[in-house]
Amino acid sequence: MKSNFFGYLLFFLLSFFGFKSLAAMTFLQTEIDAERGPSASECSEVQNIPMTKSQGSLNLCYAFSVSTLLEHYRCEAQKLDCSKPQEQISPLDVSARLSQQNQEIIQSGHTVQLLKNLEASSDKSFVPETCAPYSGLVLKNRGPQRPHSEAAWWNEMTNLFNSEHRAMMEAPRGTYRCNKGALISDQFTNRANEVFRAISSSQSPGEFIYHAAIPLYCKNPEIAKTVPDFELHKYPEDPSYKAQAGPKDFEIMTSQIRKLISANKLMQMSACTDLKPGTSTCISSHAVVIGGIKSTPPGGASGVTKGGCNFSLKILNSWGASWQNQHNGGWVNGCEFLTRAYQLPDGAKLNWIDSPSGETQSRSAASCVKSKVPNQIRPTIKTAPVASVNRAPLAVPKPLPLKSPNLSLQNSQGGRTPSGKKIYWKCQGGGYTAQPQVGKKCVRVEI
Repeated sequence: MKSNFFGYLLFFLLSFFGFKSLAAMTFLQTEIDAERGPSASECSEVQNIPMTKSQGSLNLCYAFSVSTLLEHYRCEAQKLDCSKPQEQISPLDVSARLSQQNQEIIQSGHTVQLLKNLEASSDKSFVPETCAPYSGLVLKNRGPQRPHSEAAWWNEMTNLFNSEHRAMMEAPRGTYRCNKGALISDQFTNRANEVFRAISSSQSPGEFIYHAAIPLYCKNPEIAKTVPDFELHKYPEDPSYKAQAGPKDFEIMTSQIRKLISANKLMQMSACTDLKPGTSTCISSHAVVIGGIKSTPPGGASGVTKGGCNFSLKILNSWGASWQNQHNGGWVNGCEFLTRAYQLPDGAKLNWIDSPSGETQSRSAASCVKSKVPNQIRPTIKTAPVASVNRAPLAVPKPLPLKSPNLSLQNSQGGRTPSGKKIYWKCQGGGYTAQPQVGKKCVRVEI
């Protein structure tokens, strides 16, 4: 009784002062009796959910949401544990599939177009996140003018490409001298020549950033994460249909969401995050994944919006584990979220992927459980530069062929870590070896 009193008081205060902005994704939490808890019939969520991701300061929510769909679909099809870091797919590599050449990273991309491209593509092999970690997109040796953020790294790489690529193209043959050699050597200690070649071969900043962010050795087919063929599904199917926010359309949409959750399907949906002042025109949006739905008691304090709201949605956001934990594992007010989704020009749309045969997974959704998201959300690959510390002058060498690791090395001395990962050494001017080569700069790769 006491908890209900404070709950209603909280609802009154929120109603009086207004709801928090969706721009910060601080959706209101629905109220569940803590002692009783939701029953299986009231609350269900998808099983085997992938690890929480963080897009940081870049506008890549579309790629992060799609990579979550791909990971879950692959894990369910191949009976893998999606909570393990080694099952993560690089969202940077996923983003590149939006371009025609599959080698350009684009900010503020279109989620549905990316899914269409992937559906039609015969190549559904992706770089593992553990090999090209998103957390590596930070400036090294940074000072007060070089902030620690993905956006700062992106801007620095864009400026690097724009200045050096133009200089290469305009300089008479054989006369070009790199003005950014120190920056390239600092940022890419063991890949300086590879990145330098990418400046020359790339046609846009996004293409250069793709090559700078994803090393050549990560594109080895032997370590790729391959996703089975799939079909893209959308709801509503009629592209011209646009529902309006309200109890009737909420009921129609939540019915479809419950159906997909019961079949253990994750689905992508976007919501408006900012309206043009004084209008109902959406000027920015954010893509997320829905992984659960639960009923809330009618009249529950923090679960009610205008007209009443009796459901919550579990959102898998790309804003890291801290956001998920602050929102009780991602549970948000369902009416508030759908209202924002209906504010998009095309209205609220669900997108999900399924096997071409139309067969759903044999697994069914599970009842909701309370759990916190692990703090470790962006695994990194251990690297250990060895040998010479003297940097050789940058030149434009002939492109090196991509060599696959020699799998026979796995039983040689130092071939595996205590956890069972294979150890290779990628040395400058050569392929993969069991041991670092004397006198050359090498990087240790654990797969």
